[in-house]
This record gives sequence, structure tokens and C-alpha cells, in this order.
Amino acid sequence: MVLLCALFCAAAPSDNGRVAIPAGRFAPLFGLDTGQKDFPIAAFSLDAHLVSDAEFAAFVRAHPEWRKGRVRRVLAALE
Repeated sequence: MVLLCALFCAAAPSDNGRVAIPAGRFAPLFGLDTGQKDFPIAAFSLDAHLVSDAEFAAFVRAHPEWRKGRVRRVLAALE
């Protein structure tokens, strides 16, 4: 819940156009180990504005670890 609130209640973007999301815990609906209720999430930041296809393509070229097939299935959107 902390993470969800942070996404919708976040402060205004910083000078670099990003919004800081504080560390918290996340409880997904599926994908947890037996008996696990949630897991910690480190603090991170998000762009405050939409990213174009070209910007995303440039990101993936710069960070090949995020290319399709290299990302853990739990982190990737299903097609």
C-alpha cells in the first residue's frame, strides 16, 4: 500500500523531471513464495511524463539487460 500511495500521492517532479518514490513493501496478488505476504522495494524514481517509443528504444539500446527475453518473467508484461 505504501508503494501504491507513493505512486498516486507523490510530490511534484524534481528539476530533472522525475518523481522520487520512497522505499516500502509490495504485496502482489500472485508470484509470492508459500507463506510470503510481501517483499521490500528499494526507493526509486519515475519519469513524471510519458516516454515515447523512440525514448524507450534508446533506453533499451543503452541497457541491454532490459531487452525482451532478458528480463525476469515476473517483471515483464505478458503479451
